[in-house]
Amino acid sequence: MKKILLFLVALLFIQSCSVKENIYDTQAQKYVGGYNRGALRIGKTEKNSISPDSIKAWKSNGIFLRFDYNSNLLSSIEVRSTTRYKPRKNVRVGDDISSVEKVYGKPLSKVIDYGEANSIHWIWKGLFYQDISFVVDSTETNVVAFCVGNPFRAC
Repeated sequence: MKKILLFLVALLFIQSCSVKENIYDTQAQKYVGGYNRGALRIGKTEKNSISPDSIKAWKSNGIFLRFDYNSNLLSSIEVRSTTRYKPRKNVRVGDDISSVEKVYGKPLSKVIDYGEANSIHWIWKGLFYQDISFVVDSTETNVVAFCVGNPFRAC
């Protein structure tokens, strides 16, 4: 009986460790999207199910949607230049990178993005979080954006 109970506790612990990220709107007090909450579902929402006007409205609120080229499914949601939205662990755009490291730990890797603003992507992956990256400024001190989804395919 003790072995079965121990097994069930271990199973629940492992399942809780694989929590996937979602994005919460602090103004509307609801989830807007992510892996399993909100209207915008990564890997499930099709591009043609969102009107161009809705995509523009999201963009004007600091949310950029990226879709997979082959499947046209939502692959990532990037939040830029707004403190209105936050991921599961309450990190926001504008926060110091040390606050990100306190709640998410050290990054698995850094990827330099020479695309838009010569920004640096910090890619966090690990046991307690999944598919989130933070974009920091050139001084590597402040978060200028965060992305939920596959950062190598979309952000």
